[in-house]
Amino acid sequence: MHRRHFLSALGATVASAGLTSPLAAAARDRSREFIRAVVDGDLARVRAMATNDSTLVYARDDAGRSVYVLAHLHGHDRVAAFLADQGILMDALEATLARNWERVDEIGATAPGAFNLDHPAGGTALWAATWSGVGRDMWRLQQYGADPDANPRGDQGVTAVRAAVAMPDPWAALEAAAHLLGNGGGANAPQRDRSSILHGAAASGSTDLVRLVLRKGGDPDATDTAGRTPLAVAEGLGHADVAALLRDHESVPRDHRTSRFAYRADGSAYRADEIRAVNTRLQSRVVGVSHGNEEATRALVSDDPTLAHSISYVDEGAVEAAAHTGRRPIVRYLLEAGAPYSLPTAATMDDLPWARRLLDEDPRRVWERGAHDFPLMWYPAIGGGSVAMAELFLDRGADVEQEHTGTTGLHFAVRGGQAELVSFLLDRGADPDAIGRRFRREGETPLDHAIARDQPRIVQLLESAGARLRLAAEG
Repeated sequence: MHRRHFLSALGATVASAGLTSPLAAAARDRSREFIRAVVDGDLARVRAMATNDSTLVYARDDAGRSVYVLAHLHGHDRVAAFLADQGILMDALEATLARNWERVDEIGATAPGAFNLDHPAGGTALWAATWSGVGRDMWRLQQYGADPDANPRGDQGVTAVRAAVAMPDPWAALEAAAHLLGNGGGANAPQRDRSSILHGAAASGSTDLVRLVLRKGGDPDATDTAGRTPLAVAEGLGHADVAALLRDHESVPRDHRTSRFAYRADGSAYRADEIRAVNTRLQSRVVGVSHGNEEATRALVSDDPTLAHSISYVDEGAVEAAAHTGRRPIVRYLLEAGAPYSLPTAATMDDLPWARRLLDEDPRRVWERGAHDFPLMWYPAIGGGSVAMAELFLDRGADVEQEHTGTTGLHFAVRGGQAELVSFLLDRGADPDAIGRRFRREGETPLDHAIARDQPRIVQLLESAGARLRLAAEG
């Protein structure tokens, strides 16, 4: 029985029976005992009590947290799974914890605002998705407008990104923070006690997290309510490597996306104010199909040319979606419709003259990033393996090790079977043993990719450069 139906029926039963205070007290005692069993992770007791009284699966503590949420908060996955199997009607946060994407879609279709509401658990659904390890599947909430910067509790709460950097698992923290900061999250969004995202990264002891937040614009001079900077936090916790990085924070290149909305392909200045009046849900749909469905993209944009300028909930443009997936015909069509022509898009199109023009105009554009925080050095491979484009970027000051969660341009070139580009990147100092986590959580080296794809020539190039097989060695 759905929860709302059950509660309605229960209310009618209580009213008709004239439930006395002793009965009500007994019901409260059973509820509290059940909650204790859930919090203790006593699955046998939970199962037995729920079998005798099915209403207990809807019990809530004094803070309004359901037993299903409490099972997750206390790390009792088996108890949570049992409760979910009882058919409870989940709210937005509960459905997120359960990875019940069908229920998430139901809520998104009828009440998308639920994803940004405060929840008795302590924050929003996206906040819960972060600490519960949902990872990159967080887009399933963001497609309905879940905001990485939402903090309904104000100075009493934190955003999803701040929760991410506090995760105890270093890789899970980096994956979640990289996803959120690369998909609309702000590095300086307000937090509880003014303990910024960079404060949290410094407290974690992870130089990877600190470097990420600095690159995204995190303020190294921010102070919390105790007057501490991120550097002071790192020093106080004895994180020497993090403290050294924060002292030398100016050496970390900040993202620089000035070409993103600068020009159209014909060289004229880009303006797209009219797109603001278009429903974001429709814009997200256009961006979604622009990842690879040319027919659908053409159908939507030909109906309304304004849609060529679409920006999704995760701050991704339609033309950027086609560019980072290497869909040149879709890119070309959207550019002809007036979409902006950025440096990453030019790299996908192997348009050297346009790339040179943008870099000549602003050399700092060599630190531009594409959609989802894709590094510029990925795009020569995404575009088909252009050595000339990679050479241009490196000659203009790009870092051959420019990465996202460890994955570099060399990984992409190997995956694309682009032997000439692989050889060039190795000659320019690319690390053949770099561990990238874009495609596998446990990480892969370029050699792992090459062997998995049966690329003997590339395997030989990598081995000649001293590459080692990480997965086989660890297996």
